[in-house]
Amino acid sequence: MTDIPQHKPDSMQLRMLLLHTLDKLGPSTNMQLIAFMVENDLMNYFDLQDTLYRLQDNGQITRAPLANDFLVSLTEAGQQALRLFIGRTMDSQLSRVDSAAQQYRARFQRERQLAARIEHDGGEEYHAVLEINEMQRPMLRIDISLPTSDLAQRYKDNWPQKAQAIYDAIVFGLGEEQP
Repeated sequence: MTDIPQHKPDSMQLRMLLLHTLDKLGPSTNMQLIAFMVENDLMNYFDLQDTLYRLQDNGQITRAPLANDFLVSLTEAGQQALRLFIGRTMDSQLSRVDSAAQQYRARFQRERQLAARIEHDGGEEYHAVLEINEMQRPMLRIDISLPTSDLAQRYKDNWPQKAQAIYDAIVFGLGEEQP
């Protein structure tokens, strides 16, 4: 028995799908868009990257550099194109975006607020770079030099749960009046 071929969206449908996704998710990093599209079986990596470049060339999205990534945002031209051509995208794909967007939007916002990464320059030290961001602006950035990759990974993994307490301790500790 042969499989029924899946519908392959054309370039216009891919662009409208991505614009609609950005409209529902809000500004998202490239890695977040990859996760959303792949986890929801909406677009493969190569189509996503090609579509991002086409939309940027047309001025319908902007891409701002972030540490090890970039933030993708919808422009006014992108919103206008979406309003004009949304009808060219399959309703089933739009429904999948709509049903998943709220959950992913909250997850992605938390990820952007509490960023953690490990840097290694090839020497003996590893760096756990831990950040708290608000409105895409850094509020706190800590770069801790560590002797092993395992320890750096532990710092990175613990950051989401401990960031608020660490931030509070720094802010309140530094704000105390001296005797």
